[in-house]
Amino acid sequence: MAKTAALLAAEYPRIIIDCPPVLNEISEQVFAAADLLIVPLPPSPLSARALPMIREEILANHPRHPPILPVLSMYDARRKLHREVHSGFAAGWPVIPMNSAIEQTAARRAPLGTFAASTEVNQRLQRLWDGIEAKLAMRAAI
Repeated sequence: MAKTAALLAAEYPRIIIDCPPVLNEISEQVFAAADLLIVPLPPSPLSARALPMIREEILANHPRHPPILPVLSMYDARRKLHREVHSGFAAGWPVIPMNSAIEQTAARRAPLGTFAASTEVNQRLQRLWDGIEAKLAMRAAI
């Protein structure tokens, strides 16, 4: 995967690999090739246990792993548990709210910004992307 990413990097400024939520041989290759690991986690107590386990597993096999950016996904501020997670262990994480427009991107085969540019979820995704770009720029400057 690292060789393929290096070849594609000549043509594409960013390569995004969306891998399944498991730790296996494919994810190991992604960790080795990645500049940044984005870990979307739902707002649940299980996520509080999952993230340290993910970090521990990655560190055990990749001592020089790329930075890990946890993202609180499928957030619904109407739910008490979601609010508690957001103000607790996930405080400070980027938050992507639950929104049907995200699901529509697959059905429409179009980026969110082309049909829902003014929505809160699109603005949050844009801020997330801007943060990712800033983090990658800082890593490149080192």
